[in-house]
Amino acid sequence: MARDEFTTTLQRLRPKSSKRSVSKIALLVLLLLGVALVVVDLAGLGSKKVLVASRQILPGDVIDQSNTGEVAIDLQSQSQLYLNDLGSNRVARDSIAEGELIPVSQVTAKASTRLTTLALELKRPMSSSIGAGDEVDVYSTRMLPSGTVTEPELTVVGAWIRKVTQSTSLGQTTQVVELSFAPEYLAGLLTSISREDDITLVNTPLAK
Repeated sequence: MARDEFTTTLQRLRPKSSKRSVSKIALLVLLLLGVALVVVDLAGLGSKKVLVASRQILPGDVIDQSNTGEVAIDLQSQSQLYLNDLGSNRVARDSIAEGELIPVSQVTAKASTRLTTLALELKRPMSSSIGAGDEVDVYSTRMLPSGTVTEPELTVVGAWIRKVTQSTSLGQTTQVVELSFAPEYLAGLLTSISREDDITLVNTPLAK
């Protein structure tokens, strides 16, 4: 009779022991899954790498390692809209700010983008609100033989300031601005320079 009671007791204990084991395994699996998800999230393994501008990129700039970096980001269905590799012979067709992702629509083949670059010495320093990387229009004011001046004439539309340098000598400050613009404006600008016109740079209406 004692043996029957022992057998019955053992049969009752076995299912409980099995349930505890299953519960422990389930908890362990959930714990490991949570850790794996954290690792994947920290490593960015669930994201796709795309290119980001490491500094401001201006129209005509070659897209290369000097002005880009990589960032892992989950863009879902929008990933095809942004550049994910450097490729070759790629240039910007528009301005891209530092830290921005590089849209495919703003990149083109080098041969299709033709900009002229010219260093322009200004008689008067340009406005402090204008600097490298800005888009400007160029106006020229001509001095007539009679001593009067003409109305400012729009000489270049949509020029990009690539670089600004200045130096002071004998109390006079000279400012040199390196501009990139469409080649059809070159002749008019060179004419203004040769006449020693007063040349002024003005922010384009949509620049700021």
